[in-house]
Amino acid sequence: MPSFWLLLALLWMIYLILHSILASSQVKEWFAYHLPQVKPFYRLLYNFIAFIGLLGLIYCYSTWPSNAVIMARPFLGWGFMGLAVVIGIMALQQYDLGEFTGTRQVREAQQESQTALHTVGLNKVVRHPLYFAILIGIWGNFLREGDDLSLATAIVMSLYVYVGAKWEEKKLKMAFGEAYVQYQKQTSMLIPWIF
Repeated sequence: MPSFWLLLALLWMIYLILHSILASSQVKEWFAYHLPQVKPFYRLLYNFIAFIGLLGLIYCYSTWPSNAVIMARPFLGWGFMGLAVVIGIMALQQYDLGEFTGTRQVREAQQESQTALHTVGLNKVVRHPLYFAILIGIWGNFLREGDDLSLATAIVMSLYVYVGAKWEEKKLKMAFGEAYVQYQKQTSMLIPWIF
């Protein structure tokens, strides 16, 4: 019997690596230099590719056979997932959603602009509230399902969120300098009041 959890973990890693590569400044700059006509559409294209890839992963996850790892706790799992949605919505309210989705760049024919350092709202409690919401959601899903596929997804996504947050923090330090260093000292990275 094939290890579908291992295959799913591998597909998640490929997806997340591609996601990170496409989000990198080097790739954005390459597109801006070599394909300037694509520049205003880059973020929109990036989100479209991410969405299609995510649909493929969800399809695999929902159709492949799985094995129980723990006793499923649907009520608790749904509670965590609901909390993740609430935190995610609250976190997104702190962003320019037009820039986040890429529609503003298309309307204004410009690349992503530098935004101000946000240290209020959820950002006062945790430096990466969207990543925090993702962690709550994926582990909530594992509690809800209790199977090897949801565990593989939770582990790979947790590692990616941690590495992604560290990588993003390097860019934020370059962008905001000492202000970001001070923010790091005062606010937890991924889990409120921990680490």
